[in-house]
Amino acid sequence: MRGQRDEALRPRVVGLFAETTGIVGFSAAIEELCLRVEAADAQARDAMFAVVDWLAENEHPGEARAPVVHRRRDLAAAAKAGGHAALLRFLGGEEDVPAVREPGEERGRAADPRVMTDPRGRAFTLGERKALARRPSRDLLEKLLLDPHPEVVANVLINPRTTEADVLRLVARRPGDAAVLTRVARSPRWVHSARIRLALCMHPKLAPELAVPLVALLLRQELRLVATSPSVSGAVRLACLDKLARRPPLPPPPDDGIRH
Repeated sequence: MRGQRDEALRPRVVGLFAETTGIVGFSAAIEELCLRVEAADAQARDAMFAVVDWLAENEHPGEARAPVVHRRRDLAAAAKAGGHAALLRFLGGEEDVPAVREPGEERGRAADPRVMTDPRGRAFTLGERKALARRPSRDLLEKLLLDPHPEVVANVLINPRTTEADVLRLVARRPGDAAVLTRVARSPRWVHSARIRLALCMHPKLAPELAVPLVALLLRQELRLVATSPSVSGAVRLACLDKLARRPPLPPPPDDGIRH
């Protein structure tokens, strides 16, 4: 995994490994990886980013891939059958992982004031807004970051002109939209940002099945911050406390030769 320098290809390595070893062998391997991450192994944490990306990545047009939810359910079932406790903790528990719904796509949006309009006041259609979100225009991006539809936001997220500060403002927004947060959490480009990853974990509207795996990537001080936040869900707080309890103790400070 770490030999693949292109981070964008690392999830493909995970997928290939899963296909060649089968779900039972794959589950056992990820269990070992989870145990090493809990023991604060830096190399294991580096590899875990690709596993999180593989679990979260969306299907690409023209590619036959297992849906995201199926991957999680199959892995959770194999972990439960194999008694892989660390992997179950990583996935967020022993229960079947539910489908991540995107409620924003089910609501009517014609009258939503956040939808962009043309100079005559006509609301742009969903297709028009998705197309605009791909254009290299900062003015358009500023407006489309407020769009309530997750598919528009998904195109904003892959726009090369979008910055970390843009996405951080999007995630920090309250009360927030669960469907939009889901799109950010499924974007490898942005969950690799420590600030955005922390903001996602602290948002009460991000589904626990997406937030809990991200907890495995948090550093000790970040785990403490999330665990003490009054806004996080109970599942995320418990995951943080569990990870803190399993981290090895910090080494004693070096002896500077000064006696107190």
